[in-house]
Amino acid sequence: MLYRLRSSGEIKNKSGVIALKPNTSLPREWKAATYDFFGVDPIKPSRPPAPSSEDKVVVENGIEQNTEGDWVTAWAEQDKYASEEEKAADAAAAVSTKSIGLREMRDEFLSRTDWMALSDVTMSAEWRAYRQALRDVPEQEGFPDNVTWPTKPE
Repeated sequence: MLYRLRSSGEIKNKSGVIALKPNTSLPREWKAATYDFFGVDPIKPSRPPAPSSEDKVVVENGIEQNTEGDWVTAWAEQDKYASEEEKAADAAAAVSTKSIGLREMRDEFLSRTDWMALSDVTMSAEWRAYRQALRDVPEQEGFPDNVTWPTKPE
């Protein structure tokens, strides 16, 4: 937990507060009397608000008093990206990651049917079409955001 010194507004952790008055016996659980003894107020954690859009992030921004008079973590919204280039690079990385995952899934589906491609097995046209459709998944329009997986033959 963090504490705000009433005299200066400085923020300290528990050991920093204890160092203000060394050689003092303290209760295990601090209450109002302990806070008054040290001249501090506890800073209560608060939940960050949700960002207003996908291009924003919420970051800690010091402390503030809430409507009940408690000191809490303050939050501020800021742009997620410093530039359009950074935003485009992040979007490209997300597409690449998604593509890799879908290709791995496709490869797993193919590997489950590899036994049908053995020389001593006659593969039906339905299975050949299914395997080809799996190989063609990355060529689908809308890949990787919109994928239609082929139906496995019976």
